Amino acid sequence: MQSSEANLEGADLKGANLIGSNLSGAGLAEADFSGALLSGAGLAGADLAGAILGGASLEGANLQEADLSGAKGLSQRQIEEAIGSTTTPLPESVRTPETWSKSGQEQRGILEERWKRVVEGNEKT
Repeated sequence: MQSSEANLEGADLKGANLIGSNLSGAGLAEADFSGALLSGAGLAGADLAGAILGGASLEGANLQEADLSGAKGLSQRQIEEAIGSTTTPLPESVRTPETWSKSGQEQRGILEERWKRVVEGNEKT
């Protein structure tokens, strides 16, 4: 899906397969992404304020400069598995991961190493 800067505010995207989608800069406020597959999605600069993200997979999703303030159902684990920046607004229920102070490329490398260990059975997900 190539939806850069699309307006999908309030959209029902429950369980949607959006793996690798380009949603950078999109208006996604209040959208329902419950259980959606957003792994590797480009969400940089997207407006996700108030979006429902419970159960969504965010592994490797680029959340740099995305507005996640007020996002609902977002867990620390989801954030730790995504790429972001120290200036990405987050809901009060989660904290900015230490890795988010690194470049996107460095974060990608860290995540790839972590996933490799999981696949090899050396680390729990």
